[in-house]
Amino acid sequence: MKMRKRAIRWQDMDKKNTPFNRLIDDFLLTKRSAGCSEKTLSWYRANMMIYLRFLEGEGQPPLLKSFSADSVRRYTVHLQGRRVKFENNPLRRTEGQALSSQSVFGYVATLGVFATWLAAEGYTRDNLLRGVPRPRKRKTAVCGLSREEIERLLSRVPKHTLVGTRDRAILITLLDCGLRASELCDLTLNEARIEESYLKVLGKGNKERIVPVGAAACRAILRYRDFFRRDQGKPAPNLFLSVHGGRLNPEALRLMVQRLAKSAGIKGVTVHKLRHTFALQYLMAGGDAFSLQKILGHTTMDMTRNYVNILPAQLVEKHRLHSPMDRMTIGYPSTKGRTDGRDEC
Repeated sequence: MKMRKRAIRWQDMDKKNTPFNRLIDDFLLTKRSAGCSEKTLSWYRANMMIYLRFLEGEGQPPLLKSFSADSVRRYTVHLQGRRVKFENNPLRRTEGQALSSQSVFGYVATLGVFATWLAAEGYTRDNLLRGVPRPRKRKTAVCGLSREEIERLLSRVPKHTLVGTRDRAILITLLDCGLRASELCDLTLNEARIEESYLKVLGKGNKERIVPVGAAACRAILRYRDFFRRDQGKPAPNLFLSVHGGRLNPEALRLMVQRLAKSAGIKGVTVHKLRHTFALQYLMAGGDAFSLQKILGHTTMDMTRNYVNILPAQLVEKHRLHSPMDRMTIGYPSTKGRTDGRDEC
């Protein structure tokens, strides 16, 4: 009697020699189908390629069998000791600067997500990085611009030119709404409900949220939209346009903010710092952390809690304004006629 050959099952196949590049492509395809944004996919790919170059530098073959807990530990130490901040970037290559703890954490965290995917897809029997601790992130107090710096920054923007009106509207919107660079650049005319004082913003993970807009920001946006915005004959859906009438990209926005900050004599100003400034000013004005979480688009309170680490002097001032007991009319009980020396309880 002739015996039938048993079919080879996926879990029984030897996959150790699978090329790493193919695994990266499959990993990104899975993430794309799950709804990850192009920015997130690019971030994943860039991080994975940095690890792949590390393997090649060690003389390891670019195959699945080279991916291990020991390899990731050595990679972490390599990143922590690296003294080139922007590797393989001729425009931003910075010698003598170490990677921040947040950057190292992000690179290693990507490998953690990759290891989870490998186990889920059956490339490995278990998660190879289970139990491997991730590097710690240094917690730093979030800093923003002062009111004087905000006024100085806005004073450097012309009020009566096309570019000046646009830049002023952008800065006021960033400071009033706390948008990310990509969120502001992707904002469309239809999503900017200025007459109703809110924006429909598409944030990370393609999640839409409602962001309220104050009166000053509404006036600045309307002035730009109704009198200065020009798409130069090519209908463009975006609210804020480049000088050529197309979509304003995040890199151009970053350069614009840096240029104006340099003109105002303020160092270290980025689009994200304007987001920090909004969050801190919002809390100082009496806003609560839960509504701030919704406005910023944070999925959990973990990120929002960073903004509660305000400087002690600011906390004292905030408590002076919002002290529960100071806001109530409380009188001390009278002790007239008491002889036992005790206060009433």
